[in-house]
Amino acid sequence: MLRKIKTIFILYPLLLVTLFAPAGILLAQFQGGTGTGNGTGTGTGTGTGTGTGSGTGVSGLNVTLQNPITANNFQEFVQKILDIVLAVGIPIVALFIIYSGFLFVQAQGNPDKLKVAKSTFIWTCVGAAVLLGCWVIANAIGGTINELRN
Repeated sequence: MLRKIKTIFILYPLLLVTLFAPAGILLAQFQGGTGTGNGTGTGTGTGTGTGTGSGTGVSGLNVTLQNPITANNFQEFVQKILDIVLAVGIPIVALFIIYSGFLFVQAQGNPDKLKVAKSTFIWTCVGAAVLLGCWVIANAIGGTINELRN
């Protein structure tokens, strides 16, 4: 049973990250506009000619890479990561509390099923405590750093 709970708390979040991380990479592609370029050239073949033109091309493309991490320092970066973890973790904890309640109802007094339901509820509470602890520790460290800077 402990193995199943570890699978739920470790593999499922990794699966979510695996599913949604490529979307962030794909959405971080170049969103630039068009550039103009002028050029002259000679052609080869039966005749020669010169010309000028404008359009989109590599020569006129102004590419700037923007930093997707908008944090100015490490503290802001950790806070943003923690906000994402909490935004994902809190609904998962709520779903697992509902699921453990369903297991209690489904057990119908069966001692083995009640044991599984209790274990699921306890590990869900442990996960919620870890999330809360991370938030408290991060805010305490951030507050201490801010006080030391002032």
